[in-house]
Amino acid sequence: MPIYTCTTAQGTLRAGAKGDLAAETTRLHAEINHVPPAYVNVVFSELPQDSVYVGGEPGSPLLIGGWARRGHPQEKTTRLALELSAAASRITGTPEHRILVVIQDSPARSAVEAGQVLPDPGQEEQNGWGSTRRNAGGGATSLGQSSLGSHLGADLLPEASQDHANSCDTNALNCATAASQVPPSPEPHSGRRGRGFKSRHPDSEVPGQGPDPASGSGP
Repeated sequence: MPIYTCTTAQGTLRAGAKGDLAAETTRLHAEINHVPPAYVNVVFSELPQDSVYVGGEPGSPLLIGGWARRGHPQEKTTRLALELSAAASRITGTPEHRILVVIQDSPARSAVEAGQVLPDPGQEEQNGWGSTRRNAGGGATSLGQSSLGSHLGADLLPEASQDHANSCDTNALNCATAASQVPPSPEPHSGRRGRGFKSRHPDSEVPGQGPDPASGSGP
């Protein structure tokens, strides 16, 4: 959630200083604001030396800009800025008078990460963010099916499951089409002869023969 951008002129930071400063920035923010270290993002921006000026002259300051969700106590934010300044000087060797640390904030609902509006400070567990970011590593990858599914819908389905769903839809359509082509079954006979009913009993009439002479009946 929080974002720290460290801006310097090229050649200002020694080799390995970026990783050490990123680790210490993460540790301080997590410790002071009581959030998991996985929440913290640190970015470095090294500009050409003729692109950084102080007082109208080329300079080599270390500028650390931070953003956090509004709601953290002001005394903690001030303490965080002071400790970041001291840590940056210790790690990079830059004199503290050339280091500027600014931490700004805005309402959590003004930011979105991993498709979700950020929760207010202290509301992470209620919104599922505690389990989301602890194992996130390089980014939020596990929001939980209940919360992420409401935002991503069908995109959350694995490819194999989506193929299965498509197959089921196709089979259902084929079954419905076949059923529509089956001729209706004849209605069962009630067992009574109505008007115009002609018996099909094999003993009644045989095609090609007249009445039975033994019966004594004739035309």
